[in-house]
Amino acid sequence: MGKNVEFRPLGPADEAALERFLAEHLNSSLFLLSNARASGVLDGDKPYHGAYVGAFEEGMPRAVVAHYWNGNLVLQAPEHLEPLLEELARWTKRPVRELIGPWAQVEQARRVLGLEDARCTLESKEVLFALALERLRIPPALDSGEVRSLRAREEDVDLLVRWRHDYLVEVLGRPSGEALMAGCREFVVRMMQEGSLFVLTHGQEVVALTAFNARLPEIVQVGGVYTPPSLRSRGYARAAVAGSLRTVLAEGCQSAVLFTPVENLPAQRSYRALGFEEVGDYALIVLEQEHRLRVSTRRG
Repeated sequence: MGKNVEFRPLGPADEAALERFLAEHLNSSLFLLSNARASGVLDGDKPYHGAYVGAFEEGMPRAVVAHYWNGNLVLQAPEHLEPLLEELARWTKRPVRELIGPWAQVEQARRVLGLEDARCTLESKEVLFALALERLRIPPALDSGEVRSLRAREEDVDLLVRWRHDYLVEVLGRPSGEALMAGCREFVVRMMQEGSLFVLTHGQEVVALTAFNARLPEIVQVGGVYTPPSLRSRGYARAAVAGSLRTVLAEGCQSAVLFTPVENLPAQRSYRALGFEEVGDYALIVLEQEHRLRVSTRRG
């Protein structure tokens, strides 16, 4: 006889059980864990808010999906994905902007939601890397003090807003313009307030940017690494990442994860040089237009 599975929204009383489940899939669950700790399991329109739906067996979650304030649909559903998406569609009316999670789950979600043919600005299978920070290897230029890593400063804001804008246009295919710039300013200010935005300097010049796009006291997820084109191929991005990780290691953080496209071999070499090891796969799908969250009737 099959197990009795309950599909339902999560609330504050489920937060401890959610953490225990996500900890079983830690390296691919940082967005879910970090957002839940930042604002609780609360659906709303502020940063980190989201609608969470889970598949429960004997009172414990075995799969979870969340649809966040920014339209991102994030998955940790090794099973029961289709009925979870059906349940989620009953509880959230915000549109889908991105699909994020383990590759196979994202591919299944696209089929279930009828988005296989939807136009994308990014459709990326990623290599998922992890590192115990005690094994972090520091690049010589950072170790010697030739370059310095520090948390972003007020004086850096305008520059970092422009860089964040250029990163989103180049990497995620976002349309350039004032609306994007405004969103980038909000992001930069928020990340600075949270202590999750870092710059690398060479002399008096800021030469690279890196951030933690998900963060817990014990583990961080590296994202948004950017060096402007004129400063590339000098090892600045690698040093920026290493510097940020060295800082949080000193603050008690124990490990880090990140993901990068399977075809980006130079980035993979850089991360391996810091000590990162491949632990799985991941996916980022950025839709060209927002789509209503609904289960497709055309799937088969």
